[in-house]
Amino acid sequence: MSVALELSAVTKRYGKRVALEALTFDVRRAGWDPAASGLVAVREADTDRLVLAADLDGDGAVDGASEETTAYVCLANARRLSRLVGRQSMPLADGVTGCGFRYLDRKGAPMAIPAGGLAAADRARIGAVALDLVLLPNGLAGRAERSILIALRTAP
Repeated sequence: MSVALELSAVTKRYGKRVALEALTFDVRRAGWDPAASGLVAVREADTDRLVLAADLDGDGAVDGASEETTAYVCLANARRLSRLVGRQSMPLADGVTGCGFRYLDRKGAPMAIPAGGLAAADRARIGAVALDLVLLPNGLAGRAERSILIALRTAP
């Protein structure tokens, strides 16, 4: 195997792992509300976009320009999964050929996602977030697929 192919294979595995670990971290901290201000954990939920919020500094508010607001976006035209933290965009995985979010309610039932994403009342019922990711980096013959399901934080 050439060095270029080996590097591409490592990049594929590493990129997928980083993307899934970052999403897991952000979903698990979404809804952190130490001031009990009634924070909404999921601000947007669509098949290609997820926006999460957490009150990390405990002031009872979420700053949309800081790390308290985190978004994940599947960019089909760019073949990329990106993570947006505040106003900073970071590509998590390139060579993305399939990317989509699914949502389960608190009883574990799949939620239908209408055009434009879930409404506020439906987002409040989300119990878990799933990401289905397929990567085929340039120059690589095989593809990598992974799905992950992460439970949201629940109030005590």
